[in-house]
Amino acid sequence: MADTITQGNSGINFIVNKLHFIIPIIFLIFTAVVAFMIDDPSHDNDLLYYYFSGSEILYGDKENVAVTNAPIGWPILLASVDSLINDVFITGKIFSVLSATGIVLLSYYITNQVFGKKTALLTQTLIAINPFLHSEAIITHNEMLPVFLIFGALYFITKKHLLYQHIVCTAILLGLSFMLRYQSLLVSIGIMIFLLITLKSNSKIFPVLFVVIL
Repeated sequence: MADTITQGNSGINFIVNKLHFIIPIIFLIFTAVVAFMIDDPSHDNDLLYYYFSGSEILYGDKENVAVTNAPIGWPILLASVDSLINDVFITGKIFSVLSATGIVLLSYYITNQVFGKKTALLTQTLIAINPFLHSEAIITHNEMLPVFLIFGALYFITKKHLLYQHIVCTAILLGLSFMLRYQSLLVSIGIMIFLLITLKSNSKIFPVLFVVIL
């Protein structure tokens, strides 16, 4: 009897310890089912605009292509990946679902580094059940991938012991995010202010701040 109780407690402890992995997996399953089996978009003007712009840049007359409301990163990325999948709507959904799942996963690690495990698990759960995130995860807009890259930057910048490589990775991720959405610049400015305050006491690592600025 005691062995059975011990085994039961071990199983519960295992689930609790792995809950920050289980939540993103459940989120991925539910959003993927809705995105690929239930929701069936017949058109998305923005997605098609970016796709045709990217295709023209890669395979057509790139000198006459002008993407007026976004950087060229997303059109090129979308057209490049779709050359393997051959369905631009499926391609857009793959980016949305995987990026949203990554946001749920990283939210735990970011919060854990700042506030601890219990708060991190609560934050991750609230993000995972957020209806706005669910709606963005199943549609073909391009908001999720830049946000995922920003979360990746926040993961490195909230390290307790900030190192050179953490700042470099932050700069790279913010740069990639900016190549997809101009709005990422606002986050970059906020992170630069944070670094100015944080690194002021560490003169050795302070010059690396210029990597973020560049």
